[in-house]
Amino acid sequence: MVPTSMDELVQLLEALTDQLISEIEHVDYQAMERFVERRESIIAGIRAVEGQQPIQDKHKESIKRVMQYDPIITRKIAFFCNEARLKMQGIQQANTQRNVYDAAYGSDSLFFDKRK
Repeated sequence: MVPTSMDELVQLLEALTDQLISEIEHVDYQAMERFVERRESIIAGIRAVEGQQPIQDKHKESIKRVMQYDPIITRKIAFFCNEARLKMQGIQQANTQRNVYDAAYGSDSLFFDKRK
């Protein structure tokens, strides 16, 4: 069932945010990605319904409460970005070291084995 009323959408946004915040220390980047996608979908729904039903004060308060968690969510996303950046640097460094090694021992080198 797709939420069609402002009440349903705001309640869904609150529940989704509350669940993420309660598990924020154990959330992996995939769960965070699903949260962001779902949140965007809910917000798009709120904007669509807003044209038909004005946002009431109770909705504004609920949305404001949800937005108070944005700094916590942003820090977690920044953590994942930093983690990915560090992994990419490690991969780039390994590739650089491998390329230096490969260049030092190119395919034009020959090795001869001698039997004693």
